[in-house]
Amino acid sequence: MKRIQTFLAITLIIFLGLIGLLWLKTKHTPTADEAIINGIIRTAGLSPQEKAAFNLTADFQLTNLTGNNQPEGYYLESPLPVGDHLGQCVKISGQVKPDWEGIQNNNLVINQQTTYERGAFLATKIEQIPYPDCNFETFPIRPETQMSTITLIGTLEHSTRPAPDIGYDYRLVLEEIFPDPIDPDIKPGGYQEIDIIPNGLKISTIESLIGKKVSVKGSFEWGYAETRFFNATQISPVDEP
Repeated sequence: MKRIQTFLAITLIIFLGLIGLLWLKTKHTPTADEAIINGIIRTAGLSPQEKAAFNLTADFQLTNLTGNNQPEGYYLESPLPVGDHLGQCVKISGQVKPDWEGIQNNNLVINQQTTYERGAFLATKIEQIPYPDCNFETFPIRPETQMSTITLIGTLEHSTRPAPDIGYDYRLVLEEIFPDPIDPDIKPGGYQEIDIIPNGLKISTIESLIGKKVSVKGSFEWGYAETRFFNATQISPVDEP
């Protein structure tokens, strides 16, 4: 009986030891050259020519970085499905792309091409975290304008940035074509979709409405390269019949 108890005790110790080793193996511990950064995933907005100049394939970037002395963002190079986290606040493990390590000290310029004050990061792990951990819960409040307030109905979607530093991250696919209220000649056929910039709204609310039919209150404003965007002051779901 005593031998059986001793055997069971030894077996239990070995089992617990194996569990401990497994836990240590799966626990992510940053290495000396590894960094962890928090931010929000957005589209990269790079043209094919810019990708070639920067030697990147990145379709996404990390913006709204936390911490001091950070660039405006990082282009993300990774075999991971980065796009699955579009619009989310995330914690990313990895390292600055080796050939980009000195870029920040060189005014973020490569091949005489500005990187839009962004670096490049090799992401090995991505984990969603709460928006407060990115120091971003509410979109900035834009100043009031003299433009007329109107309400549009359509489906809210993520959008692709026209450039890395142009924050057109959302668009409204309109239920009905809408004429330009300022100058119809700007868009003779009217708008089938319009870029949306949330004004003072919670990002968690916006992201929860992606892919849904919504009512958007706000005004048309002049935007990037003489285009229009919709300054959205209120977004709410529309109940389907």
